[in-house]
Amino acid sequence: MLKKYNPESVHKPAGAYVHVAELSAPQRTLYLAGQGGRAPDGSRGATIEEQAEETWRNILRILDDAGMGPDDIVRVTTYVLKAEHRDIVSAVRSKALGGVLVPGTFLVVSGFANPDMLIEIDVVAAR
Repeated sequence: MLKKYNPESVHKPAGAYVHVAELSAPQRTLYLAGQGGRAPDGSRGATIEEQAEETWRNILRILDDAGMGPDDIVRVTTYVLKAEHRDIVSAVRSKALGGVLVPGTFLVVSGFANPDMLIEIDVVAAR
Protein backbone atom coordinates (compact mmCIF):
# COMPACT_ATOMS: atom_id res chain seq x y z
CA MET A 1 0.00 0.00 0.00
CA LEU A 2 1.17 3.52 -0.83
CA LYS A 3 0.40 6.26 1.69
CA LYS A 4 1.29 9.91 1.00
CA TYR A 5 1.27 12.52 3.75
CA ASN A 6 2.75 15.63 5.37
CA PRO A 7 3.91 15.14 8.96
CA GLU A 8 2.70 17.75 11.45
CA SER A 9 6.28 18.04 12.75
CA VAL A 10 7.61 19.82 9.63
CA HIS A 11 6.64 22.85 7.55
CA LYS A 12 3.81 22.65 5.04
CA PRO A 13 4.96 21.94 1.46
CA ALA A 14 6.04 25.02 -0.46
CA GLY A 15 4.34 23.75 -3.63
CA ALA A 16 2.27 20.95 -5.15
CA TYR A 17 3.93 18.00 -3.41
CA VAL A 18 3.89 15.96 -0.20
CA HIS A 19 6.83 15.31 2.11
CA VAL A 20 6.44 11.55 2.42
CA ALA A 21 5.44 8.54 0.33
CA GLU A 22 5.38 5.41 2.48
CA LEU A 23 5.27 1.90 1.03
CA SER A 24 4.00 -1.10 2.94
CA ALA A 25 5.45 -4.35 1.52
CA PRO A 26 5.00 -6.21 -0.71
CA GLN A 27 5.02 -3.82 -3.65
CA ARG A 28 5.83 -4.03 -7.33
CA THR A 29 8.26 -1.15 -7.86
CA LEU A 30 9.33 0.61 -11.08
CA TYR A 31 12.48 2.71 -11.33
CA LEU A 32 12.20 4.72 -14.53
CA ALA A 33 15.31 5.85 -16.35
CA GLY A 34 15.56 9.60 -16.70
CA GLN A 35 13.04 10.74 -19.29
CA GLY A 36 13.57 13.75 -21.54
CA GLY A 37 11.31 15.57 -23.94
CA ARG A 38 11.77 13.28 -26.93
CA ALA A 39 8.61 12.19 -28.77
CA PRO A 40 8.12 8.59 -29.99
CA ASP A 41 9.17 9.72 -33.50
CA GLY A 42 12.49 10.99 -32.07
CA SER A 43 11.69 14.69 -32.37
CA ARG A 44 12.25 17.10 -29.49
CA GLY A 45 10.47 20.39 -28.82
CA ALA A 46 12.45 23.62 -28.79
CA THR A 47 11.01 25.13 -25.60
CA ILE A 48 11.09 24.04 -21.98
CA GLU A 49 7.29 23.80 -21.96
CA GLU A 50 7.21 21.52 -25.02
CA GLN A 51 9.95 19.31 -23.61
CA ALA A 52 8.35 19.15 -20.15
CA GLU A 53 4.98 18.17 -21.65
CA GLU A 54 6.55 15.42 -23.76
CA THR A 55 8.62 14.21 -20.82
CA TRP A 56 5.48 13.76 -18.73
CA ARG A 57 3.65 12.08 -21.64
CA ASN A 58 6.58 9.61 -21.83
CA ILE A 59 6.44 8.97 -18.08
CA LEU A 60 2.68 8.41 -18.16
CA ARG A 61 3.01 6.09 -21.18
CA ILE A 62 5.60 3.98 -19.36
CA LEU A 63 3.43 3.81 -16.25
CA ASP A 64 0.39 2.89 -18.32
CA ASP A 65 2.35 0.11 -20.06
CA ALA A 66 3.10 -1.25 -16.57
CA GLY A 67 -0.55 -1.00 -15.48
CA MET A 68 0.15 2.03 -13.27
CA GLY A 69 -0.73 5.71 -13.23
CA PRO A 70 0.00 9.00 -11.44
CA ASP A 71 -1.38 7.72 -8.13
CA ASP A 72 1.37 5.08 -8.10
CA ILE A 73 4.25 7.57 -8.29
CA VAL A 74 6.37 7.43 -5.15
CA ARG A 75 9.03 10.02 -6.02
CA VAL A 76 10.01 12.46 -8.79
CA THR A 77 13.39 14.07 -9.42
CA THR A 78 13.40 16.90 -11.96
CA TYR A 79 16.53 18.30 -13.57
CA VAL A 80 16.53 21.54 -15.61
CA LEU A 81 19.17 23.88 -17.02
CA LYS A 82 17.68 27.15 -15.78
CA ALA A 83 16.13 28.07 -12.42
CA GLU A 84 13.65 30.36 -14.17
CA HIS A 85 12.05 27.27 -15.77
CA ARG A 86 10.74 26.13 -12.37
CA ASP A 87 7.27 27.70 -12.64
CA ILE A 88 6.68 26.38 -16.18
CA VAL A 89 7.91 22.88 -15.30
CA SER A 90 5.86 22.83 -12.07
CA ALA A 91 2.70 23.85 -13.93
CA VAL A 92 3.24 21.13 -16.55
CA ARG A 93 3.82 18.54 -13.78
CA SER A 94 0.65 19.56 -11.94
CA LYS A 95 -1.40 19.33 -15.14
CA ALA A 96 0.13 15.96 -16.10
CA LEU A 97 -0.47 14.48 -12.65
CA GLY A 98 -4.04 15.78 -12.45
CA GLY A 99 -3.64 17.05 -8.90
CA VAL A 100 -1.85 13.97 -7.55
CA LEU A 101 0.76 15.14 -5.03
CA VAL A 102 4.14 13.40 -5.00
CA PRO A 103 7.39 13.94 -3.06
CA GLY A 104 10.06 15.32 -5.30
CA THR A 105 13.30 17.18 -5.79
CA PHE A 106 13.96 19.97 -8.30
CA LEU A 107 17.56 20.51 -9.40
CA VAL A 108 19.26 23.00 -11.69
CA VAL A 109 22.18 21.36 -13.50
CA SER A 110 24.90 22.63 -15.79
CA GLY A 111 24.09 20.32 -18.69
CA PHE A 112 22.85 17.00 -20.05
CA ALA A 113 24.53 14.31 -22.15
CA ASN A 114 22.43 15.47 -25.13
CA PRO A 115 22.87 19.23 -25.72
CA ASP A 116 19.31 19.53 -27.12
CA MET A 117 17.78 18.52 -23.78
CA LEU A 118 16.34 21.18 -21.49
CA ILE A 119 14.83 18.82 -18.89
CA GLU A 120 15.12 15.29 -17.53
CA ILE A 121 12.85 13.63 -14.98
CA ASP A 122 13.24 10.33 -13.21
CA VAL A 123 10.44 8.60 -11.36
CA VAL A 124 9.92 5.78 -8.90
CA ALA A 125 6.46 4.19 -8.90
CA ALA A 126 4.96 1.31 -6.93
CA ARG A 127 1.75 -0.63 -6.67
